[in-house]
Amino acid sequence: MPDLKSTKREQKRDVLKAKKRQVLIEYLSDPDNEPLPRCRLATQVLKYHQHSGMYVLFSPAELDQIEAEALDLRRRRFALALMRVDDGLLRRAAEGDPQAAKLAYMKFENWMPGERRQVDLTSDVKIAVFRELLEEIADANRGFEDLGFEKADKE
Repeated sequence: MPDLKSTKREQKRDVLKAKKRQVLIEYLSDPDNEPLPRCRLATQVLKYHQHSGMYVLFSPAELDQIEAEALDLRRRRFALALMRVDDGLLRRAAEGDPQAAKLAYMKFENWMPGERRQVDLTSDVKIAVFRELLEEIADANRGFEDLGFEKADKE
């Protein structure tokens, strides 16, 4: 009989946890709601008398997971609005607005004004350049034998 009571208790706890989890996700994923610290989430959103009540049901790792899931949902709700913003930015840039053009290039081309582009050289190119430099050094200094670039005298 004690096993039956503990099983029912665990089932009630699981149901309560699922409901509270859903309430948290709904609140946190709604862009109209302000993000609250966990202590206020517990008291204002989950209606606990003390904020420590939330930690009876959820571990900090579980709360991190819930917050990450809610953030992902919140960002998805902004996707359509961001597409409209991008369209407006591109339209203004195409109409000749220099500030909009600058922003468009910064956003879509990862361009920063005044930023020097860094060229990423592959290892093959680096080796070829290095060999060229060593050959020039060997040409300038006959007897530069350590690197195997000794040049035969052309006669």
